[in-house]
Amino acid sequence: MVNHKLTEDVLMKVRNVLKVVGLAVFFMALTVGTSSAFTCTAMKVTYVGGSDYVASGTGIWATNVSGAACGALANNASQQFVIADNANADKKLAIILTAVSLGKNVYINATGTGAAAGGAIDVVSMSN
Repeated sequence: MVNHKLTEDVLMKVRNVLKVVGLAVFFMALTVGTSSAFTCTAMKVTYVGGSDYVASGTGIWATNVSGAACGALANNASQQFVIADNANADKKLAIILTAVSLGKNVYINATGTGAAAGGAIDVVSMSN
């Protein structure tokens, strides 16, 4: 004779484990597409202009003012980044220029490690 209560409990546990595994695989898949390796929570933009690192796009110089190293970029060290011409380039540039005009720091997430100039900015934001 089969104990249906035991069978239902086992099936519920298996379903819950499969849900957790499915969510884990989903979130791992989200991170695979991210090429960013450099993140700094507080950078002061010191220059906005042309760039030697891309044929087209805008270059910026930013100084790490977070109080700690960001990747390979030491505190108070500067680095050049690029805003490559893509669908969001105007929005990124608008945020950067607004931060410069207001004297605000920006959060930057870019390709590379901060050890070499020319990382492409993936995310830039400014807080109040």
